[in-house]
Amino acid sequence: MLAADRRQAEVIFADQRIEFSAGSRIGEALKGQGHVNVTSYNYTVLLTGEVPTAQAKADVEKIVSEIPQVKTVVNELQIAGASSAASAATMPISPARSKPISSETGSFGLPMSRS
Repeated sequence: MLAADRRQAEVIFADQRIEFSAGSRIGEALKGQGHVNVTSYNYTVLLTGEVPTAQAKADVEKIVSEIPQVKTVVNELQIAGASSAASAATMPISPARSKPISSETGSFGLPMSRS
């Protein structure tokens, strides 16, 4: 996996540590109320998912921003009940994500230019 990633190894490991630490801290704070996904890339953390209240959304952002090495937090959390695995699995996906990647098309299903 490291060969396909442009980040330096120490940045990749720091991002993984941030994700693990954030996940643990958020889990303790929310106590199962809500569903939060944490993605860290180059010390910038993206939060997605659902939380029950605006206060919980703000609390999660604050918790993550206090983790060492986190530079920026992008909080895209929605205020709603937690989604179940079944409902998440049946959510519609964008057409770009539904098309398979092949040697003839790029990741968005568009023809690739040939040199």
